[in-house]
Amino acid sequence: MAKSPVGGGIPLTLPVTVNLMKLATSIEVKGGDKRISSALRQAWRAQSCSADLEQPQGACDALAQVTKAADGIDPLALLHVQSGLLTTAILLYARATAPAGRRVNAGRFSSMRRSSCRNSRPITT
Repeated sequence: MAKSPVGGGIPLTLPVTVNLMKLATSIEVKGGDKRISSALRQAWRAQSCSADLEQPQGACDALAQVTKAADGIDPLALLHVQSGLLTTAILLYARATAPAGRRVNAGRFSSMRRSSCRNSRPITT
């Protein structure tokens, strides 16, 4: 991990990242081994699916925290916040688990990378 000074020289550890799709494309363009570029694309899809499923779980976790700390919050405001978080979780989960080739009315999503997420574990509240 690389260290980077942030705001007044406070050290912050940042992960080293690599754009797997760009690397896979570069290998293909240069005539490299297609098995390597294919493996890189599979790794990218797996990471993408994982991230897509972590997002709805994060919304559910936030919903649980808001509900737990609801004392003193206006009931109508709380209802709006809870509804918004639940809707967000549902939409993100649907996006992450949509079968390949299906379009979602809320917008166009890349089904190619999401299709392999279909059999993933359900989110919990």
